Amino acid sequence: MIEFLKQAFGDAVTDEIITNFKSELGKKFVAKADYNTKRDELKNMQSEFDDFKLQAEGAQARAAEADKLSEQLSALQKKYDEHVSVLNGKLEQVKLENDISGLIRRCGGKNEKAVRALLDLNSDNPMETAAQQLDLLKSSDPYLFDAPTPAGTKGNFPRNEAVQTGTMTYSQMMRMEANNQNF
Repeated sequence: MIEFLKQAFGDAVTDEIITNFKSELGKKFVAKADYNTKRDELKNMQSEFDDFKLQAEGAQARAAEADKLSEQLSALQKKYDEHVSVLNGKLEQVKLENDISGLIRRCGGKNEKAVRALLDLNSDNPMETAAQQLDLLKSSDPYLFDAPTPAGTKGNFPRNEAVQTGTMTYSQMMRMEANNQNF
């Protein structure tokens, strides 16, 4: 550039003018090497910025996916808890039904369905209520329950005394049968 000035203006270009020209030129323009260095730095920064931007977008997508999965997990947990609650309720109901059936059998109920139909089990303590109602049913409707068999009887046939047949022979037992003695 200095050579161009010397050719264009001849001897009028002095060292002082060249120095002033260079200082003014440095204020207005950037050297190509400096420009290239800054341009490369800018490209590197832009590339890093784009990488960070992609990473941020990926992190946002993963965060949104994690939130979605968290919501799905929460919904599944709620559904599981509801199912467990329902199943526990059903299990308690089955246990109660089984306990009431056992109570009816222990009380000597002939037909469990018929006895159960007469029970009102809509209370806070259905087992206690059922026991009380079964006692009342035994006195009001004894035909629903087996009659207790008195000692010394077998079924509807009274026994005067228990005969031990363990030491009897077959012919002795047949003679007793012929004489209408129960053993």
